[in-house]
Amino acid sequence: MANEQKPIFLSHSYHDKDLADRLIKLLTNGCDVSPNDILCTSLPGKDIKVGEPDFIKYLKEQLANPTLVILLITENYIASSFCLAELGAVWRMGFDCFPLAVKPIERSEIGGVLAVVQAGDISQENYLDQLQVKIKDVFGKGVPTPAWTVEKDVFLNGLDALIKKMKKPDVVKRAELEKVQGQYTYALESIKKKDGEIGKLKNQITDLEKLKDKEQVREVAKKYSTTTEQFDALCEAVKEAFGPLHQITIETIYRDRRGHVVPLDSREKSDEAVAAEDVKQVVLDERGCTLNTENQKVWDAKRALDELDTFISNIRDNHFLEEFEAENGYLPDVTDKNFWKDHLANI
Repeated sequence: MANEQKPIFLSHSYHDKDLADRLIKLLTNGCDVSPNDILCTSLPGKDIKVGEPDFIKYLKEQLANPTLVILLITENYIASSFCLAELGAVWRMGFDCFPLAVKPIERSEIGGVLAVVQAGDISQENYLDQLQVKIKDVFGKGVPTPAWTVEKDVFLNGLDALIKKMKKPDVVKRAELEKVQGQYTYALESIKKKDGEIGKLKNQITDLEKLKDKEQVREVAKKYSTTTEQFDALCEAVKEAFGPLHQITIETIYRDRRGHVVPLDSREKSDEAVAAEDVKQVVLDERGCTLNTENQKVWDAKRALDELDTFISNIRDNHFLEEFEAENGYLPDVTDKNFWKDHLANI
């Protein structure tokens, strides 16, 4: 059996039920409209069924032409995706709409956001009069003007207080959003300015590092660096010093740190050692491969590793050590092969 058709559809947010109930009383008492002629989603027995598979089909079954759709446009309505979908369905079916704006929603906002021609404030007497005339023109129903005036006054009495008590949506107002956006833009500009200053300071540090007294420069840099920053910088310095060295030279530095000599146990290893010896990075003898500490590149690499080793030995930052061990499974140690593979060089 087909659902009973409703000539009037009051589209509103569930959170605005009290205001919708008040409007229903105005329509019934002041416009001679039967409550059974109104489809209102918040009234008992008149709600749209949860899980309705075809929303537009359901509305078509409930509403008959000619139909008047009254839009109760509040902050809650604008913030509700369901209400906006409901509104879209009504437009798609081409029904005649009468929008009522509820402050702080302005009449101008309805025209811009909802693209309707006619719009007015629910608290304005003359606009409510237009609603009464609209219903009379569409449905041929009404009450004498004095009776309408009384009901309109009853509706308006206490209306502002009711609106103030209505639940507000958890959304940011346009003015507040614009304010935050302005602050965000200002923050971005400030960050950009600071980035420029930081870049300039980095260039200054680069120039300072070119000076003769590099030890003083390093001391100043350490003063303003965290343990992690200093550790990372020293590891990078070791890797940079390893760059010009042969792989067997790097392995020899590691073995030397552990007090071992690299044995020449294969033809391939021996050929590699000979290549390193040719550039005076290592010395080959019957014991194996040892470092040539008179080579400047080898000496630079050993010094960089010594600085890292000294730094690690003097770390008093327990938080850094705890985090390092939790992340790597071991503490920093230049004699640990895993530490070398993860932070210095593949050996």
